[in-house]
Amino acid sequence: MGPTETLIYNLLGVVMQILPVQKIAHFDFANLYIEAKVAIDGTDLSGTTALSHCFSTKPSFELEYAQLLYDAGGDVNRRNRYSAAVASEMVTVFDHTGREKASTALESMVEICD
Repeated sequence: MGPTETLIYNLLGVVMQILPVQKIAHFDFANLYIEAKVAIDGTDLSGTTALSHCFSTKPSFELEYAQLLYDAGGDVNRRNRYSAAVASEMVTVFDHTGREKASTALESMVEICD
């Protein structure tokens, strides 16, 4: 087992949740990295991409950031190490009060990818 990495796009997604008032600055950083051709589809330890985390409703749902990553070449069909694609992760609901949020996330993903 080798070293783990925290990828910049995943980190920006987390920071957007922690400091939402700085969202514009976080988008500026993301655009800077995209323009510099920093890879979009890097994965974290679970094999999940930043795009997958944006669409996920656990712990966050960040549609604008998902659109940015998708437009930059993010792959919504990529599977993580558990063979889960974005849509399957999104609709797996452990807390049934989250069904509406999961449904909204799935509808948004379909719109973006259309």
